Amino acid sequence: PTTSSPGPSPRPTPRSSPAPTPLPGHPTAAPVFAPTPRPTPTPTPRPTRAPSPIPTPMPTTEPPSPSPTHRPTRIPTPAPSQAQTLVQVASSVTLEGVNPVLFNADKTGRQAAFAQSIMDSTGGLFEEIIDIVAAGRRRLDDGGAGVAISYTGIARIDGTDNGEQVSAELLEQSMDAMTLAVYDGSFLATLQASDPSFAAVTMDVEATQAAIEA
Repeated sequence: PTTSSPGPSPRPTPRSSPAPTPLPGHPTAAPVFAPTPRPTPTPTPRPTRAPSPIPTPMPTTEPPSPSPTHRPTRIPTPAPSQAQTLVQVASSVTLEGVNPVLFNADKTGRQAAFAQSIMDSTGGLFEEIIDIVAAGRRRLDDGGAGVAISYTGIARIDGTDNGEQVSAELLEQSMDAMTLAVYDGSFLATLQASDPSFAAVTMDVEATQAAIEA
């Protein structure tokens, strides 16, 4: 018998495996890195000033139209006053029926009425009557009692060049005026009408005239 020897088996031919299909986004090839560009500094823009708004002026009211001014009137400057001569005439009036205590205490009543009666009787020669004082006295001739009311009349005369002459003239004028008022009764009538407290008083004419001429 023949024996057959097994023939050599053919070497298997390797089947070429197809190259793997790369999946999208997953390359199998070694990644090639793109060169990273050196960062260039971003230029900082120079700050620009914000434009400031132009201020809007506040609305202003129109200035009032000036009212017509009057031409200033000059105030008259008073002339310098002259120096004056002060004249004082002291005298007294003797009355009966006057309470000296009440008279001296009543400056705005009895004394004011007495002073006005003197100024009226002398025709305005005196500007004021001062130093009015009532004092009781006893007449030595007949023992009657009376009250002597002393006073000082004040007059101011412009100028001082002839002060003595002016004073003498005013003294004479006041004596004449007061003497007339005493003798004709006008002073007593004026006094009695000036204040109710004098309604019943009487005047010692002789004592009063003596004081005027003293």
